[in-house]
Formats: sequence, structure tokens, C-alpha cells
Amino acid sequence: MTLAADGTFSRTEDHDSGHWTLTALQDRVILVLAWDHWPAETVTMITPDEFSGKVRGQAQEGEMTLHRIPIPAAGSAPYELKTWRQGDPPLRLIRKEEGFCALTMVTGSFQGGGEMVKVYVADDGFWYLGGESQQEGVAAECIVVRYRGKD
Repeated sequence: MTLAADGTFSRTEDHDSGHWTLTALQDRVILVLAWDHWPAETVTMITPDEFSGKVRGQAQEGEMTLHRIPIPAAGSAPYELKTWRQGDPPLRLIRKEEGFCALTMVTGSFQGGGEMVKVYVADDGFWYLGGESQQEGVAAECIVVRYRGKD
């Protein structure tokens, strides 16, 4: 399954797709998978690299685990990882024409409506990584991918 920065996801083996969102319930980060042709599913963050939940619908029952797949070393790909931490101002990344950015990790205490992290294109045409929190330890990491041949 591939999660895209625009809030969509897809599974290449069967061409299923949908939209994803992150939310929180008590002290857990929840990934909501709203399938285009199936009932929505939720998975809970176990670690920043693993989400787990139950499979439902179409006579399928069981456990589902999503793992972050390691990406190649920075020297072999046109990307870098950037981190934002609670209390920091939004981090300006690259111009939108240079490439794209996507969240790769969210961590901290999400307890209520005051916690949020995001990667976004602002009115100035740059990608930013930032957030807000009334709790402690909230942070996010994103991948910054430059289109080949762009500086």
C-alpha cells in the first residue's frame, strides 16, 4: 500500500484506492483508510514504523499490520528527511515546482483537538512542515523528494 502526500492511497496488486487521514484517540495515533469501494478501516500506531488493526468486510476477518518500508540511502535518491518538533516554527522546505513532500512519522501525545501536524504548500509556493500542540513531545518527520534534474 502506498500513502501519497495528497491524502490518497492505493494498492497496486488489486488497484484498490481511497483517502487516508490521521487522527487521535486518547493517547494513540489512528490512521483512517477510507476505501473507495470498501468500508473504512482504522489502524493504530504501535511505533512510528508500524500500524495495526482489524480487517473487515467482504467475508474477510483478521489482523492487518502496516510497516514503513525503508527507503534507499540519501546518496542514491533525490530526497532528504526533515523533522519538526513542538515549539518550532513551521519548517520551510522546497518550492512546490521542485518536488513534493509527505509525512513519514508522527509522534507524541495527541489528546484532544489541540494537536496537529501537517506538511503543506503555503501561499508563497513552498512546502512546509509544522504543527501545533497543547501536550508534550509532538513531532513529525517528512520526506522531501526533489524531481530529478531540479535544484
